[in-house]
Amino acid sequence: MNIKYFEAADNPMFPPEITLLIRFVRADEKIKCPVCGKTRKKLWTMLVPFKGRIFQSFAMAASEELPALTPICEDHPMEPIFISLAKKIANPALNDRQAQTDGPSS
Repeated sequence: MNIKYFEAADNPMFPPEITLLIRFVRADEKIKCPVCGKTRKKLWTMLVPFKGRIFQSFAMAASEELPALTPICEDHPMEPIFISLAKKIANPALNDRQAQTDGPSS
């Protein structure tokens, strides 16, 4: 299977540090998204471990931690793991609330 990676262009909606980590993935065969199971040829990924966000009703839940360069479909916003860790360090009270929305962490 032939897979190509493309850098993300600057986007004012995202900090430049995050844009540098994003890669768009184009494959010649469909790849199954590990978050939702859909198969697509157009996906995206990050250069660092991350979590894909899943829309559930009116809230977003996090997927399991995914290794760097794991392609997921573009339906899922991505959050680098270091951002989650920084939030937990900065505000320990978030740990309890996040556990309620994300479920148990591994």
